[in-house]
Amino acid sequence: MEVITKVLDELIDIPPNHFVFDIETTGLNSNYCKVILIGILFNQDNKTVIKQYFANTEDDEKELLLSFINDIKNYKNHITFNGLTFDIPFLNTRLKKHNIDFSLSKNDDIDILKLIRPFKEKLSLSDCKLKTIEKYLGIYREDTISGKESIDLYKEYSVSQDIDLKEKILLHNYEDIYYLGIIFKIKDILKGKLNVLCISTNNLSLKLVPISFKISKNTLSIKYIAFEGNISNINIYS
Repeated sequence: MEVITKVLDELIDIPPNHFVFDIETTGLNSNYCKVILIGILFNQDNKTVIKQYFANTEDDEKELLLSFINDIKNYKNHITFNGLTFDIPFLNTRLKKHNIDFSLSKNDDIDILKLIRPFKEKLSLSDCKLKTIEKYLGIYREDTISGKESIDLYKEYSVSQDIDLKEKILLHNYEDIYYLGIIFKIKDILKGKLNVLCISTNNLSLKLVPISFKISKNTLSIKYIAFEGNISNINIYS
């Protein structure tokens, strides 16, 4: 198992006690497939650090997982892309397989996909893939492979130990977490693009994206997606 650490020349603006992470695996079934790479991004001493834990063979998985949790166990929250559905359940299954007494909580996760998915149509996105969102925001990668291709490349690497294959896998994961850190502020970017409606009272603060509305007998009814706030039905009297 190998740990690759890079200290960036820039400071990526994520909240204190948060880290970004993304995993690469040998497949989609966490009962049989293994974690072969985890990338994390965090801020330390006013600098942004990216660490990657790479398994040179599938047998390195337990050591990789132990190194990962040792570095992140004191952080409060994590930032992912589709982490609620894939990364967190997959990691927790693998941790359990190795009898490692640690688990990641979904309640501590900020899933960028979950934030963006409700606004797909409003933003005219063809899909909600990370690379699609990056292009929408004017971000273009050096990395050219997909997650599925990363799986296939690792299978080749397991046989050949070809350093070029390893570098392609590492770059894919590196850019996933780097740009995820960059687009963490997606809500600030979206506010201007979605014409967010702000409703504020002494007891309530809501930001809504109107979908449709109608006026009937001096009553305005709005269908909306909640941009910030969780109340589904409200009455406002003036």
